Formats: sequence, C-alpha cells, structure tokens
Amino acid sequence: YEFPLLASRCMVRLKPNRKGDMGSPSPIGRSPPRSGEVGPEYVGVFFGLCETRVALGNSASRLASYVCAVRVDVFDTQSSAWLTVLTNPAQELAAGGALLGSHEALTMYRFKDLTTSGLGSERKLLLRVVVSDVGSLRLQQFEDTLPSPYTS
Repeated sequence: YEFPLLASRCMVRLKPNRKGDMGSPSPIGRSPPRSGEVGPEYVGVFFGLCETRVALGNSASRLASYVCAVRVDVFDTQSSAWLTVLTNPAQELAAGGALLGSHEALTMYRFKDLTTSGLGSERKLLLRVVVSDVGSLRLQQFEDTLPSPYTS
C-alpha cells in the first residue's frame, strides 16, 4: 500500500511468512506451498520510503531520506479498537532503501480474523500509519534532467 507523505511516497507492505523466515519483504510474491508443505504462519508488516522523482518546489533536489518514528495499527472490528502491529523508533529512512518492520507481526490466524468479511478482493483490512518525530530531511540533487513537479 503506497501513500504520499512529506514530498515522498511511503509504503506499508504485508508479507506472509513461515516461522523463522526472514526473507526480504520484496513486492514479488513467492509461489504457493506445494502439497504437504505448510503455508505461512505469520504476516510480516514493513514500512519504508519509495524512490521518488518529485522535485521540491523550484529546486533541482529531491528528498533522499528523513528521520522519523513509525507505528502501524490494524483496526480490530470485533473489539472496535486499534491494535499496534509495528513500532519503530526514530531512525533514518532512505528513499528506495530497506523496509523496516517485523517478519512475525501477526499470526496468519489473527490476520484473517482482522480482515472484514467478504470474498476475495471484497475482504478489507483497516490500517493506520502514524509517522512522528520527523526531522533531518536530506535532499539530493537530480543527476539527470529536472522532473516535472507533478510526477512521482
């Protein structure tokens, strides 16, 4: 899931995992389990900054990184309360850099329990992303032609 924030695009990525699986939270999915193989036991939750081509004002610079703290919450419809699934203290996040998070944020059972009823793409999960303690913006000069201020 991508969304705009501070002249950048941020993402929250959910990744099914087996216990002890610490693979990269890449957007490329893995093949489904083969017969006799156990499916994912957990859902990992990760946060990061997407690479951006957005110019800041009339500048020839783009946002390269910034320092912030992040919390990701999931809404539990049964208790009508927010459940925190990821908390990262203030640290530098680089655009297009590593995603920060937890490989075992939720059990698969709990994840399925938190999604709304429905079939397939009708099922929904309500997320809240809180970014705080923002500081130390680092800019980087564009190395090629200036981008349009309206593209990302």
